[in-house]
Amino acid sequence: MIRKKLIAFSALLTLLVCGNSSAFSQIDSIKMAKKYMTELYSELQQISAKLEEFDDIALIEKDLATSNFYMEDYFNENKKMIVDNRKQLFDIYSDYEILNTEIKKKIAELEAEEGVQKNKEKLLVNFDKYDAHFKQLYESATNYVANKDHDSLEMAQTKANTTYNDISNEYLANKALFDGDELLNKKHEEIKTTYEQIITLKSKRINVMDIVFKVTITLAAFFMIYNIVRAKLKIKPKKKDEEPTPTL
Repeated sequence: MIRKKLIAFSALLTLLVCGNSSAFSQIDSIKMAKKYMTELYSELQQISAKLEEFDDIALIEKDLATSNFYMEDYFNENKKMIVDNRKQLFDIYSDYEILNTEIKKKIAELEAEEGVQKNKEKLLVNFDKYDAHFKQLYESATNYVANKDHDSLEMAQTKANTTYNDISNEYLANKALFDGDELLNKKHEEIKTTYEQIITLKSKRINVMDIVFKVTITLAAFFMIYNIVRAKLKIKPKKKDEEPTPTL
């Protein structure tokens, strides 16, 4: 593995530069430093190429941390030489830091996207439950209408209003997640449609007094007609050939 070689190489280079600087010229030290830093930068490029999806973060995070440690440690130990040789050394370090920043930025973006996706999945699960609840409530409400159970229908509609208020609050709190998400918006519209169907259902309340009044009116009319017919039947018409009884 390249890192093991780099550790040995770094240790050797440090000893040579610090303990026996006379054995190597400044030019040789710069060349060795350039080679070492270039290898670290190449390794970082390989790490970057592996980072495409959220699941890749776990695969590269250890190698990324190790590479960062080696580069920072080497830079701190050889800072003067690196800074003094801008074109040959410091530019490599700068490129490394730029790429390292890009990798960390991409990791943050992937983590944010994953967080958004998980929140959307959670919302969809919740709204699936709401949808099933409203469909069941609508089925019950239509039965109440058929049975003219006004009180039960009223309770069902009150329950629908309360639940839909909770849904509306959850929708508004997560509006950014719904924007542009076809599946979430479709589910929200389905729930809204079922809710509106529930609250528009009507059941005529059975009024006992109305029934009594109607029956009374009907009976009164019946008896009135009966009495009229009966009175007519008691009046017998006179025969045409019947002589009138003379009066004194």
